[in-house]
Amino acid sequence: MADLSRNQSRALTALVSQPTIGDAAKACGLSRRTLRRYMADPAFRRALSEQQDHVLSLTVAGLSALQQKALAAIDGALSPGHDKGPLRIRAADLALKHLKELREQHDLTERVIQLEQRAGGR
Repeated sequence: MADLSRNQSRALTALVSQPTIGDAAKACGLSRRTLRRYMADPAFRRALSEQQDHVLSLTVAGLSALQQKALAAIDGALSPGHDKGPLRIRAADLALKHLKELREQHDLTERVIQLEQRAGGR
């Protein structure tokens, strides 16, 4: 990670964990204006992008861990006499769908990073 000040590090953490800039500003105790100024800095933007990629990777890993549970839920729901089958299948279906979408997004992000690295090396 780039050499960030303590405030920038707090801002980075807040920006990847909060849904809006306003919420991030409140969470880290800095103003929206300060966060926007940080975000205009290329080094901070790179650090933010790296942190967002890391969070996305952790999310994909977490959903991957749920994949086996989702498949087991589908298997269990298909068993005769299971009274909550449709609900469990719906939950499992959603987990698998989101896993697929996140994996695709993660793969695309990795491909873009590789292309940018190749283009930067020329």
